[in-house]
Amino acid sequence: MSLAALLFSLRTVSASDSITGKWTFVFDTDGGPREFAADLKLDGDKVSGKFAGKDDAKKAEVKGTFKDQKIDLAFPFQSDEANMTDTLAITGKLEKDALAGNWTFNQWSGTYKARRN
Repeated sequence: MSLAALLFSLRTVSASDSITGKWTFVFDTDGGPREFAADLKLDGDKVSGKFAGKDDAKKAEVKGTFKDQKIDLAFPFQSDEANMTDTLAITGKLEKDALAGNWTFNQWSGTYKARRN
């Protein structure tokens, strides 16, 4: 295999797996911005990984999908601030190596932006 072909094949793999890695999510909330850390892994169109608040020791198990540059996650999340566990839903779109969209958790919702670390 030539070097050019090898580089092209590596680029194709990384382009199709554009969300695997560490991310910082910033949720816009009524109480101000809230920062979260995520370590995402893509397998086919299934997304898994870990998600936690900036200072949270406990990490939630991420579950969802990524297809056609759109992310759709829904998983149990424990909020120490709200003193509850409920489903955290995150939807959005990947554009130029950044995610942006909407989140909902119990009675709260808002927008978010995420960048790769």
